Amino acid sequence: MADQATTSWWKELPLVFISPPTASFDALPRDLAINILSRLPVKTLAQSTAVSQHWYSLIKNPIFVRAHFTRSISQLAATSADHCILVTPKEFSDEPTLSIFADNENYDLCCKVKIPFQTWSKTVQIVGSCNGLVCLTDEVDCAYGGDVYLFNPVLRKYKILKSEFSCYCDWMEKNFSTYPVLGFGFCERDNDFRVVRILYSAHHVGEKLRPRVEVYSLKSGKWRSVRAKIDHTVFRGCNAFVDGCIYWLAAEKAHGRLSWVMWFDLEDEVFHDVEMPENYDKDTWDNNLPVNIMRWNGDVAIGAIEPGGTGNYVKCGFWVLKKDDGGELLWERKFKLVLKDAVCGIPVGFTWCGKVVIDALDREDHSRRKVNAALTKTVALDLNDMKFKDLAVDGPHTVATCFEESLVLFLD
Repeated sequence: MADQATTSWWKELPLVFISPPTASFDALPRDLAINILSRLPVKTLAQSTAVSQHWYSLIKNPIFVRAHFTRSISQLAATSADHCILVTPKEFSDEPTLSIFADNENYDLCCKVKIPFQTWSKTVQIVGSCNGLVCLTDEVDCAYGGDVYLFNPVLRKYKILKSEFSCYCDWMEKNFSTYPVLGFGFCERDNDFRVVRILYSAHHVGEKLRPRVEVYSLKSGKWRSVRAKIDHTVFRGCNAFVDGCIYWLAAEKAHGRLSWVMWFDLEDEVFHDVEMPENYDKDTWDNNLPVNIMRWNGDVAIGAIEPGGTGNYVKCGFWVLKKDDGGELLWERKFKLVLKDAVCGIPVGFTWCGKVVIDALDREDHSRRKVNAALTKTVALDLNDMKFKDLAVDGPHTVATCFEESLVLFLD
């Protein structure tokens, strides 16, 4: 009996299961966790915030948002993939949508995003697109103190920049004939999105006033006035953001010939200017032919419809602003396009992959006298093989030619 008790005592002990050690993601060093999560797409990260409080805090942190976008841009630059073209109608329907097309060979329609806000006049204009955000404004109400919208179409998040909190309203009370110009960009030094508004006034108590400038900071959530000297009248129709600066076309005076390019540096908050190319044909302006400023391969470019187009084609010249060895700014004429038949129209910008987006004229008569007629379709043209595709959007549209995903405004 003693031997039996001795050999069976272990059967009465409680069973203890020893599992192999497990590693928790939350236990990883912060830098390593950021490195791993920053490789995930935006929508996946948005869903991942529900995993734990730790993930929620990490993903919404501005440091992580910046790290995620920086990695995304480096990957896009290496693969030339996943860049997009945004197209939205100038006039809102009952359910206005923003179309996102892939910047690839087929220009695939990625999705249509319902615009979650309504402007006062039910019209919209894209001011610019930068680092995953699109800046929009009311095309009509912009001239009368309209609000500005920052919109992340991937996350369906937006922020209204109320004009009532800026110097704009005070300016409007004193002078109704205000002419506002907008620009949108990103300040790398301060890791901050900025909206720039230039306020022109024709008359105030019988005197001509110098324009006023105000800047909105997404980080601070406020408008502030900026002391800046402006020597020209900026054209409101288009702008380009390149290397921390916002560029516009400008004239010596209101309603004058567009003879200058002016830009605002988001770091030093100073305006600079340079004259248009010497061989820029003044007949382009005299004949009321369109000129656009745009970003091309990391440089500032001008695309201008030139005189001489007849029948079913127009001629368009392109110049790029470069620095010579001594640092002096010079215009370099890059190429000339003959846009005819289905792609006859006005170039509005270049995509990340170098394709040109055109507001095309859906008319039988494309003569230069008709070039400012209603633009009814948006066409993307590959300059390598001259193949094009109609993006199949009806009616006049406003376009952002370079867009990429980001977490900006997430949980704002």
